[in-house]
Amino acid sequence: MDEIAELVRGPNRVLFDDAAVEGAKGESDRQVLIWDREAQGFCLRIHPSGAKAYCVKYINRGEARWYTIGVPGRPWSAEEARGRARDVLMAVACGRDPAVEKQAAKRELTVADLIERYLSEGPLTKIDKRASSWLCDRSSLRRHIEPLLGNQALGGLTRTDIAKAARAIMDGETATTVRTKARGAARVRGGLGVARRTLQTVAAMFAWAIEQDLMTINPARGVRLPRAAAQERFLSQAEATHLLEVLAGMEAARKVHGRFAAALRLLLFTGARKTEILALRWSEIDWSARRIVLAPIRSKTGAKVGERRTPLSDAALDVLHSIPRTADFVFPGGRRSTNHTTGLQKVWCEIRTAAGFPTLRVHDLRHSFASLALANNENLYLISRVLGHTTTRMTERYLHANDSDLQALVQRTTAMWAKVG
Repeated sequence: MDEIAELVRGPNRVLFDDAAVEGAKGESDRQVLIWDREAQGFCLRIHPSGAKAYCVKYINRGEARWYTIGVPGRPWSAEEARGRARDVLMAVACGRDPAVEKQAAKRELTVADLIERYLSEGPLTKIDKRASSWLCDRSSLRRHIEPLLGNQALGGLTRTDIAKAARAIMDGETATTVRTKARGAARVRGGLGVARRTLQTVAAMFAWAIEQDLMTINPARGVRLPRAAAQERFLSQAEATHLLEVLAGMEAARKVHGRFAAALRLLLFTGARKTEILALRWSEIDWSARRIVLAPIRSKTGAKVGERRTPLSDAALDVLHSIPRTADFVFPGGRRSTNHTTGLQKVWCEIRTAAGFPTLRVHDLRHSFASLALANNENLYLISRVLGHTTTRMTERYLHANDSDLQALVQRTTAMWAKVG
């Protein structure tokens, strides 16, 4: 309390604005309180870790109480936090205790309530997170976590609860079919991969809740799932040629729509991600520089590397030139749709079956591009740049040697021993 009193009297009393709060520094060995010059009891708390929070100190029935408003940034600007501080003090003047009320509300908050708040308020605080990532989060939370834990109170949530939910998702207990449109339906799947993504999403949600002072611990921290088996399926040069031949045949026979065929060719010719191609706009193509230029928000690694620039080969340019311009999107949806095309997965299942590759994923076309580049002795750093990775280590996950290459290596090596003998 002496330290607090000293800070109240001392120089740590300023008129808060967003710039001052962002530049405020703490100390590594103690908590620092910086008080607002304008609103009585309103302060910025800086923990030794560097984490910051707006708080209000008030006296209720002779006892000092603390009320945490929230973390600086969206939605809590300095002015908004100051206004909230005045609301708290007004409630105290009316005989209420806001800290006690907040704790009671926190105990009553359920997982379903938190999901609702996270999906509505989270995008305001995580402004660099892509809209497509929020859609994935919504699906994971709504279709897996809410059915399993939605009615459970946050205050009583344990690591065991999260582990049991992850196991249930792995075992397919949340798998179902959800009606999406008059004639549409979405299949909700379970399994290890879905459980892993859902666990990452719910852990991020709990971390956000801690920042918003809705929780004190993250019950998903420390929950471990089995390692996923590495999927090393990729196309050799001969297989890639065969796939393109099958694709051309099905397109000529009108078994595959031209826009899906063009999208698949571009995926193979560029090594781009599926969303980068399907959501491609004509305005994102720099014809003179022979490349696709995506804003950071359109790329998975955009927040770290900025613009995503994908070079276009002659083959890729030929594909783009063959597509009629009927909308802003290169691959527009149906007649009444204002979005890009969807439904590639269903078409892809038919194509890969016809080509004799029943387990090949669309994402494996990206693997194949990287593997073919490596087989052609291309530079690993340059391959990494084309794929839009932040480090070459990320690229190495996509690079695999053909069995024939491994066989040739063994043959050359043992031949040298034979010469020595």
